[in-house]
Amino acid sequence: MCEVTGQGYGFINIKHGELYKMLASTYSLTENQSWVSESNRVSQISLSHKTLSQSQPGSSTLTTEILTAVCRAIESYLSQSEKYEYIGEKDHNENPMSSYPLGTISLHWSSHGTSVWLRIGAPICTTDIDLSFAVENMSLTHRRCVMVGEKGVTCFVCIDRAAHWTESLIHQGLQDDTNTRTLSTNHHHLFLTLKYIKHLIETNLKIKTISSSYSYKMLLHQHQRGCQNENVGQCFEDIVNRFYTYEKQNIDTIETNTYTTHWLKEIPDINYPKRMIKLYNFVDCAALLWIMQHVKHTTETSWWNMLLNEDLKPEDIKEGHMLYSLLDILQQVDAFGDNIVLKKGSVLDVEWLHEDNTKTIYRWIKNWDSDLDSDSLYTQDSDYE
Repeated sequence: MCEVTGQGYGFINIKHGELYKMLASTYSLTENQSWVSESNRVSQISLSHKTLSQSQPGSSTLTTEILTAVCRAIESYLSQSEKYEYIGEKDHNENPMSSYPLGTISLHWSSHGTSVWLRIGAPICTTDIDLSFAVENMSLTHRRCVMVGEKGVTCFVCIDRAAHWTESLIHQGLQDDTNTRTLSTNHHHLFLTLKYIKHLIETNLKIKTISSSYSYKMLLHQHQRGCQNENVGQCFEDIVNRFYTYEKQNIDTIETNTYTTHWLKEIPDINYPKRMIKLYNFVDCAALLWIMQHVKHTTETSWWNMLLNEDLKPEDIKEGHMLYSLLDILQQVDAFGDNIVLKKGSVLDVEWLHEDNTKTIYRWIKNWDSDLDSDSLYTQDSDYE
């Protein structure tokens, strides 16, 4: 039996015919295996407008390698287009604020999940575009669910791992539905705040994060299930506190709040509870803790405008400025997580003294073996937006 049965994954079968002939040249089809279990066939979607098992004669399984063919097709079109000036593949992460002349377009050197990343010089400004590709059998799903390519699916049973597609809901239900899986207005605003903080870390402070928007959305859905808070600020604190154990002490007459990281490595998908979503957010969590504590214990707010300035660069933040401690902790956390020389049990302590004479200590105790790098904190699996 497929290892990811019941976790929101499935197969896409293509009946032998004209569409099959068109796709055959893309090397993205694989012959069906007769040993796929009946329990796994329930989640399979076919482009022939009926569900087909992998073992049914006259069909082949579409693999996620089709995304490579899609990328090649886009590049071929742009290369021949007279409408755009295509400047080739680029690493869009290297210079995210680069300005393109009108009509100039580039393609990011790699795909991200199901998306192809384009950067184009538009009439008003340079803009980034994510083109996401999915497959849907509209006679079955009625525009509510699509199958998206997910290269990180881990299954050691199926012969071709690339044959697994991920079910993704694109319409979560009506806002007034008692069974809705839509975030409330306050929680949606908090979701956007978390996304924007991640954006500021990357663009202004130049520190790469690998957390996904989808993981934050699932985290907020889990929080929303039992939320009885009166304001969104309390929700923000609840989210931050999920990643730390907290201890309050009086040391030398100073109230000292110690937050020790404990790894919330994964959470269940609200739509597919057996599917676990990985949380790659140790840098983000340090930033969230810093922001929470400075808002609670400091009346000074000039750092808000500076942090929100899209032209801010790390070198603009001088030692002694309040934002310097934010930059410092994120750089230390980033380096600590990547340091494979440090032994298990090594400790990173970073502390801040606030305006109201309280102290916050951020503590991270290394809990992975020294012969493994930081990626071993998590199993390999990709999240999606």
